[in-house]
Amino acid sequence: MKRTIIFTLALFTSLFGLISCGSVPQQTEKPVEKTETKIEKQHTDEEYKRSIGEIAEVSKEEFIQDKTEIINIIKELQKIMDKQDYQAWLPYISRNSIQYYSSPVNIRKANKRLPDKTIVLRGLEDYFKYIFIPSRKQSKVDEIRYINKSEVKAVQVLPNNSTVVYYNFIREDGKWKVNIPTL
Repeated sequence: MKRTIIFTLALFTSLFGLISCGSVPQQTEKPVEKTETKIEKQHTDEEYKRSIGEIAEVSKEEFIQDKTEIINIIKELQKIMDKQDYQAWLPYISRNSIQYYSSPVNIRKANKRLPDKTIVLRGLEDYFKYIFIPSRKQSKVDEIRYINKSEVKAVQVLPNNSTVVYYNFIREDGKWKVNIPTL
């Protein structure tokens, strides 16, 4: 019985000590903002300004949400391109792009612009395999640039601060879709 009381008392004291240590804030130390966090915030602020340009109606929260969503879509597209899975690619493409590049007239226009004349495009699936994939195979998207609130370019920023556009996105039914430029 004496053992039980001592064990219970020791257990209670230990638990009370853990709870009180974890729940009482230390008043002597001020929270210190890490330099890393400050740099990330500054970098994000600069990127936000570059990304929205003159489009004042895009809040910083919207920018962060849009960029996160677009980067995740690009990661999924990379997996799809690695597998060359045309059917998995289609849901990520805007309706207008699918309609435009499904037209034989527009596919012929695209075919004429190809530097490699041995490739013959017969439809949107060929466009996916011979144009879309190769032009983005080694891409690295760093930032986004708003054209307007519902259109964005996904770009790579080069060391000289110029950009390479790898994707155009358009908001369609509340989701970002790849919008393939027309010819």
